[in-house]
Amino acid sequence: WGYSLFEFEVYAAGSNTNIALIRSVTASSIQAADLAASNAVDGQTSTRWSSALRNPGYGNYPPSLSDPNAGSNGWHTYGIDWYQDRIEFFVDDNVYHIHYLNDGGAFAVDGYDQAAVKLINGRRVKLSEYSNHFPEWHPFERKMYIILSAGVGGSMYTYGGPISL
Repeated sequence: WGYSLFEFEVYAAGSNTNIALIRSVTASSIQAADLAASNAVDGQTSTRWSSALRNPGYGNYPPSLSDPNAGSNGWHTYGIDWYQDRIEFFVDDNVYHIHYLNDGGAFAVDGYDQAAVKLINGRRVKLSEYSNHFPEWHPFERKMYIILSAGVGGSMYTYGGPISL
């Protein structure tokens, strides 16, 4: 794993097998000779990356106007469902992370914090659990509130586009 290098896992529908394992890598860069293809692979996954710089704009900013997955180009519903034993995080009704509040919630009772990515209903979901090693480590057993903040666009190359009055 290196700076601005990406690894991919590829799964066929209904499969738990990563079909990208042990594939060749293609890499390109015009910034430095130390960014060779050999730096872009750990021998486990197929990787393709390309860049004029090591870090070409966080999140490909500004996103393409035709990209339906860009957060700024459409309406998305973000949510958190808080249950007695877990918290589920989702976007557009798709759960992407389930955090269990106690040891044994997602994994064996062993006193360790754990996390893994698993397929649930054909989707990749991160599961994690916090083992509460000390009595004061029970932050989710207290009342909490959430702060939501939103920004609006301004002029060219800002999320949301120009402001209309």
